[in-house]
Amino acid sequence: MKLLNKHKWLLIITSLVILLPIVFGLIMWNKLPEQMATHWGIDGAADGWMSTALAVFLVPCLLLVVQWICVIVSFMDKNSAKQTNKALKIVLWIIPVLSLYINAIVYATALGIKADIYLGFSILFGILFAVIGNYLPKFSRNRTMGIKISWTLASDENWNATHRFAGKLWVVGGVLLMLTAFVPTVAKMYVMISVVACMVVIPIVYSYVFYRKQKENGDELVKTNVKEIKKHGAVSFVILLFIVAGIIVLMFTGNIKAELSEDALNVSATYSKAITVKYSDIDNIEYREGGVDGARVMGFGSARLLLGQFQNDEYGLYARYTYTGKKPCIVITVDEKILVVGCNGGEETRALYDGLLEKCNISGDKE
Repeated sequence: MKLLNKHKWLLIITSLVILLPIVFGLIMWNKLPEQMATHWGIDGAADGWMSTALAVFLVPCLLLVVQWICVIVSFMDKNSAKQTNKALKIVLWIIPVLSLYINAIVYATALGIKADIYLGFSILFGILFAVIGNYLPKFSRNRTMGIKISWTLASDENWNATHRFAGKLWVVGGVLLMLTAFVPTVAKMYVMISVVACMVVIPIVYSYVFYRKQKENGDELVKTNVKEIKKHGAVSFVILLFIVAGIIVLMFTGNIKAELSEDALNVSATYSKAITVKYSDIDNIEYREGGVDGARVMGFGSARLLLGQFQNDEYGLYARYTYTGKKPCIVITVDEKILVVGCNGGEETRALYDGLLEKCNISGDKE
């Protein structure tokens, strides 16, 4: 770990910069709301919140963990020692800059300062990509920094040509990202994603075409590392496969089970804790044919389930156990608090509603 020792002061400084927003949070603690926006939708509106403690401490700490994972993985590669100091410094400062920006948006929103999150986001990322693009041609061949695919790793010539091409492309892409600041908010994120996708895919295609020309010309490739490259690629593919599989499972699986026992409603759901509501505590029951809208504050949301704490103008904060979409649900008032429950089908939800009315011995309301 010679590189860690060589850059230890820079690592300490960047780590402190990542955690610096915590100091600001502690200073402003009494002025911060109980719930702070930490996620924004495509339209730029906040749709996810955390408690003050989590927003102040968790976000910077998670970014610090990411920083050190990236540093350790990058510095473990013996070829990283060949990188220029400027290139390494660029890599080390990416997450600290993101930490300052992300937390600035979080605190600005919490303190009532209007900020266009995607305006600054497009400018910041445009600058980052342009700067990185300027240094990409200076990266020597390694397995942790740069465009690390089998074709670039098998040849210094391919590596250098691909990174010279990608460097120019990233500078242009960075400028385009900055220009997206003038694109309407609704379309801004889609344009940014499209630009970044081109910046990633086009250099890979270029590298493959260059590789095919090398083979046709009979150029000598790095054969001693072929097995290692394949192993590295196989491990990366397996990890990616598990991640994709995990995302698919979380996004498209899970069920909600609502049962009427002798004295209480029991609701359990995949990916969330079960709850029990006694019939004697229920003040009102309402059937909603068109479902209930709301933004997730804390909990779980996927293409199939909406679970946890949500918020809307009608109820304020409320608990939710429903399937995604405008499906029939039941709005239950318990000690002036709202619980929204929905089953997988309209008939099943209606049967649960009728059963609750009978158990609670109240007339209920229907939308």
